[in-house]
Amino acid sequence: MLSVSKPVAFVMGSLLSASSLAAATSTQQRHVGPPCELRIVASIDGQDELFINPREARVEHHHWGMPAFVSINGQSWHPRENVRHSASKESPFFADTLDLAGGTATLIEGRGQIAFRHEGDDLVLTFDDGPHGGADEYVVLVEFADVQCDRSLVVDDVEPSQPSPRELLIRARIDGRDELHLGPHRADWLHLKWSWPTDVRIGDTAWNPRDGAARLRTHHPSR
Repeated sequence: MLSVSKPVAFVMGSLLSASSLAAATSTQQRHVGPPCELRIVASIDGQDELFINPREARVEHHHWGMPAFVSINGQSWHPRENVRHSASKESPFFADTLDLAGGTATLIEGRGQIAFRHEGDDLVLTFDDGPHGGADEYVVLVEFADVQCDRSLVVDDVEPSQPSPRELLIRARIDGRDELHLGPHRADWLHLKWSWPTDVRIGDTAWNPRDGAARLRTHHPSR
């Protein structure tokens, strides 16, 4: 069982690849269609597992009291009456085209622990309320790798002005969680949580990843 502070993110599966980041654009687009993130609210007293796929959610109860209620993006039900809840055809829980292998679950509220994995078409969120008496309300935000890619800023077509160095000095002021993906001619910054980085330098080049229109370009020296 993974322990958490409030809030903290778990990375599920492999990290995003450079090829997946290459498909991201530097301009965020408004999402239309099924939700690409899940906000889950649940009353937990003991240990429970929540299984979610685009069409259905169900609770497997293990210890102490059955959850009094569960809400997924505003769709609520009472597991004490029915452990299963079906999403409507018009409002699936999430898009069935999303890649489940690179998501994160962030515990926003809750005094215990959570764990996050996927099994086939299901996301599985485990709640462990620990030895505390009574129930506590848990709020969890689940985000998917595809959405994180869409939120990344890509800087490409960077041509070196000097022969490729054997060492590369990278400096940045980080507040939260970020990933930097480097290739010979491009750098991709993926911002995951908290504040955007500042004072970023890759070698001698300054970069502001938060600027959605930013593209760093250098040129080959004259020959």
